Amino acid sequence: MPVDDAVTLITRSFDKYMLDRRERTEGLGAGAGAPAARAGGLPPPSNGQSLQPSPRIQYLLNLLADQRHLTASELTLVIEYLVERRRQIDTAGDISTRSGWFCIF
Repeated sequence: MPVDDAVTLITRSFDKYMLDRRERTEGLGAGAGAPAARAGGLPPPSNGQSLQPSPRIQYLLNLLADQRHLTASELTLVIEYLVERRRQIDTAGDISTRSGWFCIF
């Protein structure tokens, strides 16, 4: 395959990937139509606080999901986020946390 054709193919594939990614990202914030809401995930908090992790925390969680190793400081960041998230859910009065069962999905 000539180099020019290869570059064109890669560019088209990358553009399609970025478009799909942008559509998925925008779709996650759609409220009731979001995959988490359909899959029995937690609803958005009514007090306006966001449970969405920062891009840094999302990256670290994705590394963990891919079974990659994190440094101690990175693990500390993830743990702090999870503790704060659980605190927000507990203060919102989620039934599943009061019963002793906690689901982060």
